[in-house]
Amino acid sequence: MSYLRTFLPWIVFAVVPSGSWQWGALAALVVSLAVIAQQVRAGTGLDALIIELGSAAFFAVLSVVAFADPHSGLHDYSAAVSSATLAAVAGLSLAVRRPFTLGIAKRSTPPEVWGLKPFIRVNVVITAVSPTF
Repeated sequence: MSYLRTFLPWIVFAVVPSGSWQWGALAALVVSLAVIAQQVRAGTGLDALIIELGSAAFFAVLSVVAFADPHSGLHDYSAAVSSATLAAVAGLSLAVRRPFTLGIAKRSTPPEVWGLKPFIRVNVVITAVSPTF
């Protein structure tokens, strides 16, 4: 369920009709912020919300552009830009040695395994291949 919650803003953006892309971006931003707020209230640290924070930033920028210029050329490339954004967030999380999947995995695993090398390695691999699916 945590994966669904993590990618819910992207799902919302994908299912809104193309002609309403500004509303899709805004809806995805609202969902992103709601997910972050819910997780913070549940005690999840911001370091475990890397993809959620990246999603909120992306949809905030996309919403501003979409409402400022509904006929922006960005609309035609929003799917590609969203994939590139997910890849960039994944890449940055790997670069700082905090694969974004760690935060998701920690929600369903005991704290004793969080520091184990195999646990971290699995999350590095999952994060590395996630932008390509």
